[in-house]
Amino acid sequence: MNKRAPLRKNAKEPSITERLMKYFRDRKLKFVLLSALPASFRKGKNNATTKKFLSPHLGDMLTFRQGKRSLYLALKQPDEDLLLHIICSRAGKSLGVISQGVPFKRDEFFVALNKLLEQGRIVVTKISVTGGKTTPFVAPATKSDFVSVPSKSISEDSFFSAFADLESKRIFVRICDLRRRIGASREDFDAMLRKLRDAGRIQLHAGDVTTQTPDEVEDGFVDESGYRMGNVTRLSV
Repeated sequence: MNKRAPLRKNAKEPSITERLMKYFRDRKLKFVLLSALPASFRKGKNNATTKKFLSPHLGDMLTFRQGKRSLYLALKQPDEDLLLHIICSRAGKSLGVISQGVPFKRDEFFVALNKLLEQGRIVVTKISVTGGKTTPFVAPATKSDFVSVPSKSISEDSFFSAFADLESKRIFVRICDLRRRIGASREDFDAMLRKLRDAGRIQLHAGDVTTQTPDEVEDGFVDESGYRMGNVTRLSV
């Protein structure tokens, strides 16, 4: 007589938050129209009921954003970072085209645009005049657009020495504090973060950017998937 095979327990179903993050990661999204989400994430026939349904499931990484006319779901990040991503994806387009279908109110869009210009992260490539109407074109700044500054060398020893100075019985160290303590160039510091992360010696965490100043947020770290990390912990080797 054949024995009946034991029933397999169902694997734990991913939460709505986990499914939302997977949806963003798989499609490399920064934002999406709420009305364009798959039916599994929607509730009812309008954005109001969907927003109410999803609100408890946004976690630390997602937020709702209001555009000129539409409601969006987006990764939680500074306005200028999101706008820079949009400008990169629409390189060579006029400012009018870039401003269409984006998760910004009009005032928010121009505040973020001016910040990017002040920071030297974008440049005006040309200004077109047609029928008396002026149309600017913007693009991401190239390396030649930045002023070169001397870089302080960084090693693993100097990294962990600065980390130890800041740790002081805390569970984590803020990346902005560590970056400023070490004083290396952004490229060298970010490269060291990636190297130690990939080697399993540190772990990066999103943190809560709402408690940080804009400058502190800017001095965080953006990973290869576009996620902004604010904290770092040291792992036992």
